[in-house]
Amino acid sequence: MRTQLLDPALQPTLWGLALDLPPIEANSVEEEQTLTRQQRFERFHQRNPHVYEAIVRLAYSAKHNGARRWSIDAIFHILRADYMFRTRGDTYKLNNDYTSYYSRLITQQEPTLRDFFEQRQQRT
Repeated sequence: MRTQLLDPALQPTLWGLALDLPPIEANSVEEEQTLTRQQRFERFHQRNPHVYEAIVRLAYSAKHNGARRWSIDAIFHILRADYMFRTRGDTYKLNNDYTSYYSRLITQQEPTLRDFFEQRQQRT
């Protein structure tokens, strides 16, 4: 019975969405140490377009279910939980430094989500 609980196929989906995310390709240690935060985000985003797609899917699902605004941080936590239940290893490959960049990118590229995430002035 215990092995059935660990079977990813038996895990619940979020709002009926089966995320089925491929593995995250993290930046190298060298990139993390030598690139600016913006450059690290751009590299991560280029290697992991499925993360952007999953964020957008969750945002649209929340909006469809009545949310007028939502937190990009909450979405990151949901994605981390999904990875934690489906994979083994580092569940924090979704760096919190990237949330504001994703929020701004989505605001630019998804007109119907333009006011969905609260935007604060960036420090850098």
